[in-house]
Amino acid sequence: MDDKRDTAKQSDALLWLAGAIVVGMGGIWLVLSKPWASDDSIETYTATVSTRPAVPSPEPSQAGRTNLETPLEDNPLRMAQLALEAGMLVEPEEYSAWTLFRKVLQQDPNNTEARDGLDRIATELLRRANAAVEQGRFEDARATVARIREVFPVHTGANDLAIRIDTLTRRAAALAQRSNVLDDDDEPAAPREPERAPEREPERVAAAEPAPAAPVRPAPQVDPMVAAHASFTAALAENQLLTPVGESAKDWLRAMREIDSSHELSRQASSRLFEAFIGRARQAIADMDTAAAETWIDEADGLAVDAEIVGAVRDELRAKLIQAESARLVPASSLEMVSYTAPEYPARALERALDGWVDVEFVVTKDGRTRDVVVTDASHSSYFRREAVAAVEQWRFQPRIFMGEPIEQRAYTRIRFDYK
Repeated sequence: MDDKRDTAKQSDALLWLAGAIVVGMGGIWLVLSKPWASDDSIETYTATVSTRPAVPSPEPSQAGRTNLETPLEDNPLRMAQLALEAGMLVEPEEYSAWTLFRKVLQQDPNNTEARDGLDRIATELLRRANAAVEQGRFEDARATVARIREVFPVHTGANDLAIRIDTLTRRAAALAQRSNVLDDDDEPAAPREPERAPEREPERVAAAEPAPAAPVRPAPQVDPMVAAHASFTAALAENQLLTPVGESAKDWLRAMREIDSSHELSRQASSRLFEAFIGRARQAIADMDTAAAETWIDEADGLAVDAEIVGAVRDELRAKLIQAESARLVPASSLEMVSYTAPEYPARALERALDGWVDVEFVVTKDGRTRDVVVTDASHSSYFRREAVAAVEQWRFQPRIFMGEPIEQRAYTRIRFDYK
């Protein structure tokens, strides 16, 4: 009986000992694995961590490294969208939205985002091409049409504009040819008079006297100034400011000024055309059509109506260009860094021997500081982000100079965290 009791006690003791061992192992596992710590890349963590020796914290200068080169080259769709937002439609050619969207389609012909992006750009390019035709910049318009047709061969708007360009080009060439012919003739031959029929002797009338002939009224004379002004008004109403050549509002104003530049009609026409040019210039500035804006401003300046307004519009264009350049996202490698702070390596990532990267965008201010640092993408959802932002906030750059003055500049980079 006593032997049975001793055996039962020994069994209970062994059970308690086994339970204590299990609890102890569980506690050790909890301490080492830290399952409460969030990690979206838990697949990189294995049980071998319990046998890995402790890892000393790296020196700050070796904690993380920054890749200042373009981190998005492998993602042309993202780069294309950024270029489109910044107004980089076709320039610079290599990094333009047009080129990058086409690169996406080469890799994935069924990518609807890329095709939609190209369609949006084509619509804007077509509008600019129409403005170029209106200004007589036929070669610029023809190049734009060719660019659109390369991607959209049956683009209705581009095809219609191509026909219009050909018509206006032939018309301008014919007018120039007629002008050259007149210039080459030093003494143009006078028009030939029609031959007169032989005179017949008057017949004698035997009776009454002939009735007196009705007085011949002279044809009313047309004032050339009034006629030119009427043609100017008609061209202005049709928005034919610079084209077609020889029949545009600008051409009729030139004719009026040649007749009498001080005439009231000439002064009125000059003011009206000046206002039209300035209005078109401001619209082109709003549309970020730099070439069209510069052309309209130069035309307005050539009328010599109001130099102060012309200067103000030039300033508007300059401010718009600076604003667009500041908004353009550039790689940090294109900027000159003055002070660099390496990001710290997160302790939890060190414990797990995790590598990672973080893409950040930020603004370099006019004094070279950084602000508005945001994470746009990262390899992990809970590692490296805070450390990357903290480091970039301490970076300092040479201010970006554009059009002779310092500007703010948006930039981006990728920060890599290498465990090795």
